[in-house]
Amino acid sequence: MELSNKTYDVIKDLSTIVLPALATLVLTLAGVWNIPYGEAIAATITAIAVFLGAIVKISSATYSANEDKAIEHLLDLRQAAEDLKDDHEPHRGQNV
Repeated sequence: MELSNKTYDVIKDLSTIVLPALATLVLTLAGVWNIPYGEAIAATITAIAVFLGAIVKISSATYSANEDKAIEHLLDLRQAAEDLKDDHEPHRGQNV
């Protein structure tokens, strides 16, 4: 799964900063103001944060794997170019 840079950044910020802070706020205020279902709401928000974190991790792994494949391909092309160059250069002691 690949995400655009902007989408990746938004989901990462949501899962690592915004949602955990919101869950803490809900849990704290529910305790202070005796708001019902505070723990359930905070747990739901935390579950969403973990799910979004998993999406970010999968996207990052996919991006890294694709980047590694591209680098391998470039190295293979470089080696092939060097091999062609070696095949077409005269060897020492060989008349041209």
